[in-house]
Amino acid sequence: LIALIVSSIFVQPIAALTCGVLARLGIINPFLAFAIIFLTDIVMDCVWYVLGHHSGERAWKRVTRIFGIDEVATSHVTNAFHAHPAKIISTSKLLGRSGAMPAVRFSAGAARVDVRKYITLNAVGEFIWTTILMGAGYFFSHWYLAIGDTIGQASIIAAFVILAGVVVWIARLTRERMIDDTVDTDS
Repeated sequence: LIALIVSSIFVQPIAALTCGVLARLGIINPFLAFAIIFLTDIVMDCVWYVLGHHSGERAWKRVTRIFGIDEVATSHVTNAFHAHPAKIISTSKLLGRSGAMPAVRFSAGAARVDVRKYITLNAVGEFIWTTILMGAGYFFSHWYLAIGDTIGQASIIAAFVILAGVVVWIARLTRERMIDDTVDTDS
C-alpha cells in the first residue's frame, strides 16, 4: 500500500499501468488501486496549487528576473488562467505528463484560480487519465506477456547499439583532443 502511494507520487503513469496488470493477474483489487492512485495524484495537485498560491508571486519574480521576462508576460499567464482554466488545466492533466505539469499546477495557484474549479477540473482529468492507464494495463497486459521475450531481446540489442555508439563517440573525442594537442605542441 505504501509502495503504491509513493510510486503514484513520483511515477503515476507507470503505477497505474502496473496496477492494471496486477489487477488482471488477480493480485490487487483494481478499485482500491484506482482510488489510491486517483487520490494521491489529486492531493499532489493540491500541494502544487497551495505552494503556488502562497509563494507563487515571489517565485514568478525570481523566474522573470533570471530569464528576463517582463511583467506583461506574467500578467498574460494570469489572464490566460482566468479566461481559460478548463482548457489549460484539463489539457495539462491529460497531455502534459511531464516535468511541466507541476509548473502548471503551481502557476494555477499563483494565478489564484478558483480552488473548487481547479479541484473539479483536476478530478475529471485524473479520472479519465487513470482509467485509460489502468485499463490499458488490464486489457493489454496479455500482449506484453506474449511478446515479452521479443521485447527483452530487442532491449538487449538496443542497449548494445547505444553502448557501441557511446564508445565510438568517446574514441572520436579522444582522437580529436590528441590531434589538437599535437597541433598545439607543434606550433
